Amino acid sequence: MSVRCDARKLCRRCFLTEFSGVPAYTPKQGKYRPLRPLLRSLTGFIFRFLRGPLPGHWEGDLIKGAFNASAIGTLVDRSSRFVILARVEDATAEAILESFTRRLRTLPKSFRQTLTYDQGREMARHQELERNTGIRVYFADPHSPWQRPTNENTNGLLRQYFPKGTDLSEYSQRRLTQVAEELNNRPRKSLGFRTPAEVMAQQIRQLNSGVALQT
Repeated sequence: MSVRCDARKLCRRCFLTEFSGVPAYTPKQGKYRPLRPLLRSLTGFIFRFLRGPLPGHWEGDLIKGAFNASAIGTLVDRSSRFVILARVEDATAEAILESFTRRLRTLPKSFRQTLTYDQGREMARHQELERNTGIRVYFADPHSPWQRPTNENTNGLLRQYFPKGTDLSEYSQRRLTQVAEELNNRPRKSLGFRTPAEVMAQQIRQLNSGVALQT
């Protein structure tokens, strides 16, 4: 057996654990909740793997406004720290599906590898998001923000523009794109004082040159 085959089997065993929820009885409602959709869960092994230098592995989240009545969708590439902000009508699964699909489709297909998210209800339609964009959605363990460190750090930077307690529905997609551009052109120590935009541009050039060599 080749080393490559062994590696693939190791990936399948260690990289992910898939599970489905079980019906839970809710006394107040007097009925069973429906089965939870199949989730693809992170393990420590895949977490370390996805933090590598490969582009196209994203972390997602929502930052909430006053009284949790408004939100902004955030997507951050782990390797380049490149930020995409998505205006959402609300924090429902339908709104997140529509907005994230639209924003992710602006990326080259090879830059849509994985998305790591928490187990919030807004990602209930993750299977449709996968079909719409080709990205694979992974779910962090409960109460484990360290499994999405890039996004957690970026959300802290975004609070400089969107303080807690403000109405986030007032911001247009155009304004969100302007904020993302500012962050993407800010040098980062973790990138050797290059900007996320510079790193992403280099990755796209490498992608294009690789495609050219294959044709």
